[in-house]
Amino acid sequence: MPAPADRADQGVTHRAYAQDKMWPPKTIEEFESAVTAGVLEERHDFDAKRQLPESGKELAKDVAAMTTDGGCLVYGVGEDDNGQPRLLAPFQLANAAERIDQIAQHSISPNPRIDFITMRCADDPALGYLTSIHRFHPAGCDWAA
Repeated sequence: MPAPADRADQGVTHRAYAQDKMWPPKTIEEFESAVTAGVLEERHDFDAKRQLPESGKELAKDVAAMTTDGGCLVYGVGEDDNGQPRLLAPFQLANAAERIDQIAQHSISPNPRIDFITMRCADDPALGYLTSIHRFHPAGCDWAA
C-alpha cells in the first residue's frame, strides 16, 4: 500500500464496502488501489457510479434507494467489462455535493440526511471521487417523479 498522504481531505473518514464489510480507506491511494484490485462490491446499500447522472430524476432515485436502508454511493468509479466497479474515473468535483444535496432536499420526502466525503487527485485537485453516505430513515423515502 502507498504511504499515507499528508492531506486530511483525502478519505480519512471515507467508507466503502469491501469484501462484505465497511472499510475506511485512509488515503486516496489506498482507495484507488482497492478499486483497481477489485475489492469493492456493489450491494443493495452500496453503489459505484462513473459520474453524477445528468437527470435530477435519476439522481433522486439513486439517493432515495440508498436512504431506505442506509448506504453509500461513490462517484468516480466505473464498471469493467464484467460489470464490476474496478475502473477509476475521477470527475469534476465542483458543485457535485451541492447538486446532490439540493436535488435530495427538493425531491425526496422525508428529506434524507447525507454526509459527503471528497477525495481529490493530487495532480489535479479539481478532479477526484465523491462519496455520499446516506443515513437510514425508518419511514423510508419517496422521490417525486
